[in-house]
Amino acid sequence: MEVRSADGGRPVPRDAAGSQIHSANLIHRDLKPGNILLSPSGARVIDFGIARALETTTMHTREGGIVGTPAFMSPEQALGHPLTPAADIYAWGGVILHAATGRTHRPVAVLLAALGSLVLLAAVVTTSLLLGPLRPGSGEDDPGAGGGDGGTLTATPSGTSTATPAGRPVTLADYRGRVAVEIADELRRRGLEVRTTTQQSGTTRRGLVLRTEPAAGDEVSPGGTVTLAVGDGSLPEAAGWRVFKRYAADSSINVSPIVVVDPTGNERLLGLGDNPVLSPDASRVAYTNADGEITSVRTDGTDSRQVSDEPNGSSDSPAFSPDGGTIAYARNIGGVYAVNADGSGNRRRLATVSDAYELAWSTSNQIVLRRGDDQSIYVLSVDDGNLRRLAGSPVPGAGAVEPAWSPDGGAVAFGVSTGGGIYLVNADGSGLRQAAGPGSWHPSWSPQGALVYVQDGSAARFFGANGTMRMMNPDGTGNRQLDGRLASGPVRWAMAP
Repeated sequence: MEVRSADGGRPVPRDAAGSQIHSANLIHRDLKPGNILLSPSGARVIDFGIARALETTTMHTREGGIVGTPAFMSPEQALGHPLTPAADIYAWGGVILHAATGRTHRPVAVLLAALGSLVLLAAVVTTSLLLGPLRPGSGEDDPGAGGGDGGTLTATPSGTSTATPAGRPVTLADYRGRVAVEIADELRRRGLEVRTTTQQSGTTRRGLVLRTEPAAGDEVSPGGTVTLAVGDGSLPEAAGWRVFKRYAADSSINVSPIVVVDPTGNERLLGLGDNPVLSPDASRVAYTNADGEITSVRTDGTDSRQVSDEPNGSSDSPAFSPDGGTIAYARNIGGVYAVNADGSGNRRRLATVSDAYELAWSTSNQIVLRRGDDQSIYVLSVDDGNLRRLAGSPVPGAGAVEPAWSPDGGAVAFGVSTGGGIYLVNADGSGLRQAAGPGSWHPSWSPQGALVYVQDGSAARFFGANGTMRMMNPDGTGNRQLDGRLASGPVRWAMAP
């Protein structure tokens, strides 16, 4: 594909800039061809005049109309709903369509823009993107304009333009993985054998096609072979810090070795316990120690300290706040509490719920947890203490367990207590769907939005599952083994600044 320009084609801009924007907790809100500059060193995203931090309630309007460009605007942005990176992903899909065809794919919205914001809103929300012939090099927005016929466009890129954010790739890394799979599928459809190789790079992610053999543009006869070189385990998402427990046959399940793996792949034993979690900056690990209290220790094994002191050792399930300064935990005898991560000061009660387990804290200041009385997943607002039920197990006779927030706070992954299986649900409780089948346990997320889990086909219940770590895109594509290590609980992951 080529980006349309006055003097012919240019390479399609890559989406690395979008990943950097989102990793800084920003949403651009106006991605379009005019805001992407091409330079000798690559594409540059410009015009951050309406970019904003990730929000939960802010309406995205201004006096006189909607903020953004109608032809590339997501429905939720037009409606003034809270935005996530999925809004930029929607716009990016429109940019790719424009690059492939040389025209705008929502002409109705463009034509109605002058008629007022209400008419424009209706156009954005109710009209889908216009597909059709590929006409590279076109300089017009007329669907009939353009150069030679380059084929027919029958679908938008990798699910980017679905009407709801839940149906789109969670992150641009997820989008890249989908594109790699679609490229391979299309090559196979054309009668070519597809082989994949890995190529190490400190700046690429698995699923991103780095090069092809033969080179892109060369003709390949049906029955020939195309080799796709993609990023491998040296990618940033595999180079962060990870912590997990590893069941030892001579120890209790809830007093297992706590293992931390550094970015170079070296691992260290931090202690014995259960439910380890990483601080967002990967500087510390918190876990339930053998005495039933919360221990906080640096990832290099130094400065180990107990930060809770509850009657009869009743502390469990620690979770770091988004800024890493606070640790929340559940008391087995009742309540969810918080304490400073360094152990200073007095603990404070966040909720009176008496049967909370497996806490996880989101960037939107909400804690997701499992309640023991009905084995369902609940969300606790740290700001006001409100507790709401999010989802129950879709498997009869099994409980919903081990919830984990996606990095952007838009979805929760959870497992089932019997038989295995990983499910996803949107943060508002909608869109419950299965991500991995029986024998998959202990869900978590990579910082870039890949779904991580443990595979153990022989385990009957979640607390005994012990197997290899795997990761995949949230839509089920790109499933691969992370490394050869075994884990018997969720793999918590963070990137050092």
